[in-house]
Amino acid sequence: MAEDSSRVLIADDNKVNRLLLSRSVELLGHRVMLAENGRIALEKLQSEPFDLLLLDIEMPELDGFAVLEQLKADPDQPPLSGPGGMLV
Repeated sequence: MAEDSSRVLIADDNKVNRLLLSRSVELLGHRVMLAENGRIALEKLQSEPFDLLLLDIEMPELDGFAVLEQLKADPDQPPLSGPGGMLV
């Protein structure tokens, strides 16, 4: 795998979805980290940088909307790009 490959965080409570997405993203040449819910995704985002977050909306503990709200409210978090390049 190339040293300059993107780092992707996949957050989904469904194990099958996580595995399918991670394998597909890895086959594209990117490095993947997984999170089982929004709380774990936030912990990973705060501990290391990622180039892309693939986020499920309906998850236990902290859903995708709550994750986005917390990221948006964090002044230390770089701006997020949504669909079409729109800043979230």
